[in-house]
Amino acid sequence: IGVAAIISLITISRGLENSIQDQFESFGTNRIIISAKGFQGPGTVSEGLTERDVETVEKISGIDYVVPSIFRQAEIKYNKETAFTLVQALPAEDYEQVSQDLNVNLEKGSMIEENDKFSAIIGFRAAKEMFDKELKVGNKIEINKQEFKIIGIWEETGDAQTDNRVSITLEAAREIFNEPDHIDTMIVQAKSESDVPLLQKKIEHELEQKRGDTNFQVLTAAQILEQINDILGIIQVVLVGIA
Repeated sequence: IGVAAIISLITISRGLENSIQDQFESFGTNRIIISAKGFQGPGTVSEGLTERDVETVEKISGIDYVVPSIFRQAEIKYNKETAFTLVQALPAEDYEQVSQDLNVNLEKGSMIEENDKFSAIIGFRAAKEMFDKELKVGNKIEINKQEFKIIGIWEETGDAQTDNRVSITLEAAREIFNEPDHIDTMIVQAKSESDVPLLQKKIEHELEQKRGDTNFQVLTAAQILEQINDILGIIQVVLVGIA
């Protein structure tokens, strides 16, 4: 590998670091992510969290709201074509609040609301590239053999995984993926950024007490960003050493 190629890779890794920093700034520093140990991000499956854990966290003071979610790779069908992509599921009533807080907007259509059980919002690239014919608001697709109506298309973010996702309700996901109680992650919104460190400890304590185990992880946005930057830093050091 040439030195020029290595320098290019270093530049790309630094660009990734800046991009990740920007995304976490929009995500917000007053949020906490709870997941089961072994969960490595969207597309992976782990054991551990349930609706009972959501109820435990919701009772802790100082929390604005808690949003449980499920992520699954799923089969998507349209006009006799088949594709596979990441399906994200949140409670229908939380889509409006979460999208506002995370500054995630619609390119077209409307937001998922209560009673929109079998409605879907698709990513910008999913709409344009998943099938031969561009998907539009009003089209119907099948997810795991269940028909969904597309009611919205997310704005382009530039992140391939995000722009290829399909968003549905948690109620529908529980049915089509046969997951009556499982949760992959929870997003916890603190009422105040200054309360985040204390809330993190409270959540860890309450979950351990109620569950009787520590098969979960509670991370602040700052901690996740630090872990990612550490990994990118190691990659940069290795690349410099090779160069």
